[in-house]
Amino acid sequence: EELRTTRLQGALLEHRVRVSADRVALVSFLVEEYEPRCYLFSVFECFRRVALTGGLTVFAFGGATQAAMGLLISLVSYKVYAVAAPFIEDDDDLVSEVAQLELVFVFFSALMLVVADTAEGETSHARAIFSAFLGLAFALGLAVVVFIVAVELWGRDAVLAPFGVSAKVDDDL
Repeated sequence: EELRTTRLQGALLEHRVRVSADRVALVSFLVEEYEPRCYLFSVFECFRRVALTGGLTVFAFGGATQAAMGLLISLVSYKVYAVAAPFIEDDDDLVSEVAQLELVFVFFSALMLVVADTAEGETSHARAIFSAFLGLAFALGLAVVVFIVAVELWGRDAVLAPFGVSAKVDDDL
C-alpha cells in the first residue's frame, strides 16, 4: 500500500514538473537572452519602447519638448544598458550599448535641428553638421557589428593583425 502511494505521488510530481516546464516554455522567449540576474529586463524594455513610441506623442509633433524628452529617455536607457549589461553574450551587450548611444545621437540631433530652425541663419549649417553627425553615429554602429562578426568568423588575431595590433595581453603590464 505504501509503495503504491509513493509511486502515485512520484507520478503526480513528475506530471506537475512536466506541465510546469511546458508552461514556462511558452514564455521563455521573454527571458532566454538575458542573464538570470536580469530575468525581468524585458519589462524594462517594454516600458522603454512604449515611452519612445507612444509616450512621445503626448508632446507637440516635431517640437523641442518632444525631442528633449526622447533624448532624456534614451540617455536613461543608455545608462541602464551600460550598467546592467543584461545579455548573456558580451557581444550583445556591446551592440545594445552602441544602439542606445545611436538613439541618444538621433534625439540630440533632432533637438539641435529644432533649435536651429528657430535661430536665424543657422539652419543650413546645422542641417549639414547634424546630418554628418548622424551618419557617423550609424557608421559607428555598423563598424561595431562588422567587427564582431569578423571576430566570430576569423578570430581576434586575424582581424587585428592588418592594423598591427596584437590581441594578446602583455604580461608585463
